[in-house]
Amino acid sequence: MNRRRASVLLVILALAACLALVLVLTRRQESFGDAKDAKDTIFVSVASYRDVQCADTVRDLFDKADDPTRVFIGLCEQNSDDASESCVAPMLPKNVRRILIPHTDAKGPVYARYLCSTLYQGETWFMQIDSHTKMAKGWDTLAISNATQCPSDKPILTHYPRIIEELDQGHTGVPVLCRSTFDGHGVPTFESVIMDPRDDGEARPVPFVSGGFVFGPGSLVHEVPYDPHLPYLFQGEEILHSARLWTSGYDFFTPLDNIAFHQYERPGPRFWNDLPNYEEEQQRTMAKVRRLLGFEGPPMDGYRYGMGSHRSMDAYWKFAGIDPHKKSSMSERKFCV
Repeated sequence: MNRRRASVLLVILALAACLALVLVLTRRQESFGDAKDAKDTIFVSVASYRDVQCADTVRDLFDKADDPTRVFIGLCEQNSDDASESCVAPMLPKNVRRILIPHTDAKGPVYARYLCSTLYQGETWFMQIDSHTKMAKGWDTLAISNATQCPSDKPILTHYPRIIEELDQGHTGVPVLCRSTFDGHGVPTFESVIMDPRDDGEARPVPFVSGGFVFGPGSLVHEVPYDPHLPYLFQGEEILHSARLWTSGYDFFTPLDNIAFHQYERPGPRFWNDLPNYEEEQQRTMAKVRRLLGFEGPPMDGYRYGMGSHRSMDAYWKFAGIDPHKKSSMSERKFCV
């Protein structure tokens, strides 16, 4: 009798193990199916400094998206006590995360973008815009479509967007970020040229990334993290970010469509108007930027927020058409075509 019971018990245990295995395999298949069918999500980084247009930008991002549920906005608001500077009023939308700091504690756009990036939660795509931006209708679909058409495993769409007054005017020409000159701080700054789409319909490669419009894989948030130790940096932000992204394996392209439109002249103060010792702090930060770019010593090898290891700085300067020794640029001849 004991042997029979033991045999029955073994059979029951074997059947239970088989059933558990079937359930595990079924759950795996379901999870794979969910991942395959899951829609792309977009994290939008918006750093705002006392910007009364910020709330309009947040509303516009949701209103103009084909699928607002896939849009998640990360705000860094650096405001005074003036309620009109708030980016979300009167209630915080569901898909908005934010960090609030007094404007007197602001340290410039790079630090604010770093704070925004801490709100990223693994979304498929990362987009960065300024807080005084309006979007084209269906911008989310356009951006994903444009990015996935680029011939790169790590594509980044970027440029200086057209002016906001040209929104909905049907312009087909898109600004191409292809000119560069050295400024008084000894670092390259950029200019764009509005150009019609290429005859072959492919995206134009460019060597530079703007601060006002970036759209790329969410992986860049962790692979090329923003440096929180660049206080008061303004000029110099874009060339440093461009070099770090490119040496980390990211490729830059002009969008095929005008996805965003920018308010270049806006009301209200800028951070340098309010902050004491701006010039002194900026000079120290610019010296660090030149060191990171290899323009002056001592080098900062091994710095956590330095260059990537995928491609070299020498290769970047060659690709961009820049001679760092002669402080000259041929980027216009190479890319404004």
